[in-house]
Amino acid sequence: MKVMRENGWPHLFDGFFTSCELGVVKPHRDAYLAVLRAVGAEPSQTVFVDDREENVIGAKLAGIRWPIRYRSIEQLKQDIWRILEITTQGE
Repeated sequence: MKVMRENGWPHLFDGFFTSCELGVVKPHRDAYLAVLRAVGAEPSQTVFVDDREENVIGAKLAGIRWPIRYRSIEQLKQDIWRILEITTQGE
């Protein structure tokens, strides 16, 4: 969340959730599905960012279209811009 705030990105996301709020822990598929239900989002329209590979895999298993493994701020910026380019081109 700190990285998101520092780069002015929070307005790009529908919400930020913790496992204790949801009552289920990542990488269990239900954790991702609970968040999707909470914000009324479809997995095909969702970006997920995490620094742990097992959580990124869990997001994929839940059908999330854009799971990103955070390694550095530069890499994350590139990944976010790539997604924005894809979505604005209408795929």
